[in-house]
Amino acid sequence: GTAQNLGASFGTALIGANHHATSAYVNYVLPSATYLEKEGSFVNFQGKVQKFEKIFSPLGEARPELEIFGALAGKLGIDWPYQTPAEMFGELTRTVHEFDGFKYEELSAQPGDVRKMGEPMIPSETQASGLVFHETKIDEKAAGRKFL
Repeated sequence: GTAQNLGASFGTALIGANHHATSAYVNYVLPSATYLEKEGSFVNFQGKVQKFEKIFSPLGEARPELEIFGALAGKLGIDWPYQTPAEMFGELTRTVHEFDGFKYEELSAQPGDVRKMGEPMIPSETQASGLVFHETKIDEKAAGRKFL
């Protein structure tokens, strides 16, 4: 198929923190840092924006994805203006309306909720289901269960 043709033409690459079955089939492995080895932000399954800090230095040749994409862009002659997670987050606030009003420096342990800033990123059916954990609501049926 098309994916196989692209792989044959350009090669394949994997950006990842762990060796696994897929990494054995690629031409290039670009080792990335784990979330403990880099600074950044993410939107959790509840639609809340959370910031995390670097705790450890990356092992071996691992680097944050931001650095990997910057190096790839440089090799391809593409302008990549983002040097820090704050600069990348700034681009999100300028181009994705759900992030309007957020400031990277102000993200903290009390995450902002992107669902209140614009259209929900999680379908309302999922938000209202038991799949989304709400800290103040405990499902009485699940209270006695053990989870692994």
